[in-house]
Amino acid sequence: MKFFNKKSNQIPKEFRDIDKPTKLKRKHSRFNVIANIKDFKIEQMQKLEIAKAEFIAEEKDEKVRRQKEIDFINGVGKLITWLLIIAVIYFIFIR
Repeated sequence: MKFFNKKSNQIPKEFRDIDKPTKLKRKHSRFNVIANIKDFKIEQMQKLEIAKAEFIAEEKDEKVRRQKEIDFINGVGKLITWLLIIAVIYFIFIR
């Protein structure tokens, strides 16, 4: 078994250092970096969507709370109005 190939003076695959980066490994590492960047972007978009959904939910809760306060104030206003009408009718017709 010859250590060098006849056509080129390169070391055969069996004797090459496995940890030494080859063009194929570099391509794979570039693809891995691109894939990692895409995964990172996807994760960031998911986090953004979650934050947006939480913000919308808080905003809806705040709107509902405000509406309940407005309804309560309107209800108290109607109650006071009816009590004043009853008091006026009482003083006009009964006294």
